Amino acid sequence: MHAAHANITMAALTGQIGYPGAGTGVGDFKACWGINAVVKGMTAAKYPMISALALPEIMRTDKWKGQDYPIRSLYVYAGNPVSNQVNTNEYINDVVGNMDLYVVADYTFTDTVKYADIVLPAAHWFEQQELVPISATQCFLHSEKAIDPLYESKSDFEILKLLAAGMGHPDLIDLSEDEYMSQVVDTPGLGALGITYDAIKENEDMYWYADKPWIPWKNAEFRTESGRMEFYVENPTVQFDVGQEFDEDREHLPRYFNPTEAYEGSPTWDKYKLILLSERPRFRVHSMWSDNAYLRELDPEPTIKMNPADAEVRGIADGDYVEVYNDRGHCVARAVLNDGIRPGCMVYPKSWQQHQHKAGCWSELLTSEYDPVGVNESYFDNLVEVRVWNEE
Repeated sequence: MHAAHANITMAALTGQIGYPGAGTGVGDFKACWGINAVVKGMTAAKYPMISALALPEIMRTDKWKGQDYPIRSLYVYAGNPVSNQVNTNEYINDVVGNMDLYVVADYTFTDTVKYADIVLPAAHWFEQQELVPISATQCFLHSEKAIDPLYESKSDFEILKLLAAGMGHPDLIDLSEDEYMSQVVDTPGLGALGITYDAIKENEDMYWYADKPWIPWKNAEFRTESGRMEFYVENPTVQFDVGQEFDEDREHLPRYFNPTEAYEGSPTWDKYKLILLSERPRFRVHSMWSDNAYLRELDPEPTIKMNPADAEVRGIADGDYVEVYNDRGHCVARAVLNDGIRPGCMVYPKSWQQHQHKAGCWSELLTSEYDPVGVNESYFDNLVEVRVWNEE
């Protein structure tokens, strides 16, 4: 969060806001779509949104913010936490290992499916309609259903309705899919812009602003009390309240402070001298298309890029299988020597499935420690070491 705060501040100080081609990629978000609960009686206070990073501690202690809060079942959809959540071994041992019932709905066989007590066949996005609000591009998209769900698969919405009915509460979700989606859009704020659910379905997409290209804060018109770009955060708050304390003075303005782990002199520096960084590869979108056979011909296996100088002192040659490791876990991949990688760093392509590695996986290595304000995964704050892999 401090990095984003610093980037926006620099853009403002240099006049790089309010005209075409300027900015830092952070737009003017418009909080006017609905967040109405579709489940009767389930308020945010009774059923809070809990960061996945807090879940292992809750499962270990059965406590949430000092109160008893036992969780014994988990329903996973639209996600693959065993591969994509940080600190995989912690997640498997403390979260999955302490659940009485672990249910996963998916349309493909992910690593998470392997740990499920019950697997439900979810429909592909081409097999169901979808409403997508995209803040970054200031538009709503409606994706029509191309075909009916194949075999026994159903949309996530239909699965949840059937689960509620099967558990004896058919009245919990008594909306149709269109009624549910219309709640998100049919609000006074969007209605004033001429945007309705029916209009989006008819046009397939609708923009919040008629001007194209849309320019956030055009002509330096800021929606602040002063009417100016304000750098100082008067009342900083946390992204997810997990009962944590934080230094409010630190959050007023952007500043540098040491990462949790990845810096010279950190508590684990004597054991691990390489900073592990991730990159978004060309052959997938996050973890999607990880099992596409055509793309796997072009990008067949996990790799790890490292500077030749770091490789030489460790006896690693280009193309060797190496084991990257730390106290949390390990991962085996093929080494790719690259002068473009800064000495002291390693770069891995994100989102390979656990079963696609010869051993381990990248998320085993990633810390689950988090900044108390940002409360987010730290994909670039990890120290590791590497050695030639001994398969035995």
